[in-house]
Amino acid sequence: MADARVSQGTVRTLTEGNTIEVSGLGIRTVFNYPAEEGQVSQLTIRSLDEPVPSARANQALVRAVIRGRIDQPKVRAWTFTLDGHDFYVLRLGDTQTFIYDVYSQQWARWYSPSSNRWRFTTGQNWQGSGVYQAGYGSNIVTGDDTFGVLWMLDPTQPWDEDPQLGPDLALPFVRKATGQVTANMRIPVPCFEVYLTADSGYTLGSSTDVSLSTSDDNGQTYTNHGTITAVPGDYGQEFAWRSLGQIRGPGRLFVIEDSGALQRINTLDMSIGPER
Repeated sequence: MADARVSQGTVRTLTEGNTIEVSGLGIRTVFNYPAEEGQVSQLTIRSLDEPVPSARANQALVRAVIRGRIDQPKVRAWTFTLDGHDFYVLRLGDTQTFIYDVYSQQWARWYSPSSNRWRFTTGQNWQGSGVYQAGYGSNIVTGDDTFGVLWMLDPTQPWDEDPQLGPDLALPFVRKATGQVTANMRIPVPCFEVYLTADSGYTLGSSTDVSLSTSDDNGQTYTNHGTITAVPGDYGQEFAWRSLGQIRGPGRLFVIEDSGALQRINTLDMSIGPER
């Protein structure tokens, strides 16, 4: 952060005279990041003195307690194991965070809400966690350098906890599942409808919407085909999107999104008509 601004300050004096001038300044601050300057946009002066025509202060005494974080440009790497999968975390400073699954040999990009990166700077499997592992879903403890909070990763919880209010405020997050149907040469593939098979009825959180989007240009642009509202307690609900046109080369990407309506997605099946 380059500077810190104070919208209101206070100066108390006990003096006599026509003019009050302050030629020196002391700024006392408590920062967890460096500040190069302080700016005051409004100043209140309380004094016990004889009436004076004016009171001037070219500098002021400001005491402030400010919380924030400094930039973290360093590349950091750490590992953890979850459900038999060894994960390698590579955080590229404050830009992006990539996760490598050793079991499936695949890379994925993880990020936190309102950020391009995963907020966690470091973490590990806490071998001596004991009863905490059962209570928090895993023995993985991570460090959040933005809020100064230690987190336990719980793969069974369908929402995140607020970093300041904790479990008192649940923060839903968007889950995405992506699949692709390829089309070779110049032969179009009809896409009459698609059916989503999932564990319906077990909605969690306030959002119960499930949406489908498709892309015919390798993910450059997407078309939203509508939202279906999941009904709590309806364990046989049908999720289907119809009249999706034709698929031409190089193919079509399908993206299913929800924020807690479904706990598990099994398949997305496409109907191409009786002749195929």
